[in-house]
Amino acid sequence: PLHAWPQPPGGSPDEGLDLLDLESGAVSRIATVADLAGKVSDRELLRGGSFYLFHVKWSPGGDQLMQVIRCLRPFDRRRWPALLTLDRDGGNVRCVVAPGRWGGGHHPNWHPDGDSLVMNLEVDGVLRFVRIQADGSGERVLSRHSVGSGHPAVDPRGRYLVADTYQWEAVAGPGDEIPIRLI
Repeated sequence: PLHAWPQPPGGSPDEGLDLLDLESGAVSRIATVADLAGKVSDRELLRGGSFYLFHVKWSPGGDQLMQVIRCLRPFDRRRWPALLTLDRDGGNVRCVVAPGRWGGGHHPNWHPDGDSLVMNLEVDGVLRFVRIQADGSGERVLSRHSVGSGHPAVDPRGRYLVADTYQWEAVAGPGDEIPIRLI
């Protein structure tokens, strides 16, 4: 959206999260950007900013969605992401990770239990793999023995985590080597 600046402040009531029925082709909007933007915490931090939807995933059981929503502020054009969860009908929207907490975090994913999420978040200045309940409670570091990186995914039993890395992250290999990590 930087190329389309300036955007009107707030979230669009004409754009949103749509479900496509793959059999019938029917499309239904379950939430507008304006609806979802209204649920983001840290509203004062984001005053005057424009929201857009970025990344969405179904929970393992298909009863919830996680949605990354970003806000561009007119005076710094920085992307301020937040992580929301919502029921499949668009109701019960919860702000799981507010923009002020997100910091250098990235790449949320559902935990196999379907009730929590895993992502990279900074904890005491170090990027860590963190697990958070889908309602935003119970944030905890999965392992203090490993730094966070890339796109974390937890195995179906909840015992192991795999993640890649970016070239600039601490666990990247020499040159262009990008390890796949089993943790």
